Amino acid sequence: MNAKEYLNQARHLNNRIKSFQNELDYINTIALGPSGPSYGPDKIKQQPNLEAPFVRYIDKIMELENIIQDEISKLIKLKQDIAQTIAEVGDAKLEIILRERYINCRNWEDIAIDLAYSQVYIYKLHQKAIKLIKVPEEYLMKY
Repeated sequence: MNAKEYLNQARHLNNRIKSFQNELDYINTIALGPSGPSYGPDKIKQQPNLEAPFVRYIDKIMELENIIQDEISKLIKLKQDIAQTIAEVGDAKLEIILRERYINCRNWEDIAIDLAYSQVYIYKLHQKAIKLIKVPEEYLMKY
């Protein structure tokens, strides 16, 4: 695993959590929405279902909530590890760029605006910073 792959893990995990949250929001919307009656031939012969419509979604909602909590715990640990690695760079300007990009998941344009640098200069500083990153041993073993 190279330095960029190591640092980008938090961004990828953050996107994964957002995806699960979007799925959870969708299921919650379906579960809370009204369900219309079904008048097909199979429904007429069957007993009426007295169960509330949201009940069938409860298991999926609970499962997704557990997954999200597990992923958030992983993300917090990973960001702590990455923050420690970034702190070892030793140059405040480079550390800010790395923290903004990989811990706070900001885009290059916003980082450049906040630091009052051009994007090209931010890219150059980033390349310099990447060369100073020492990927921890435990992450080197993953790939």
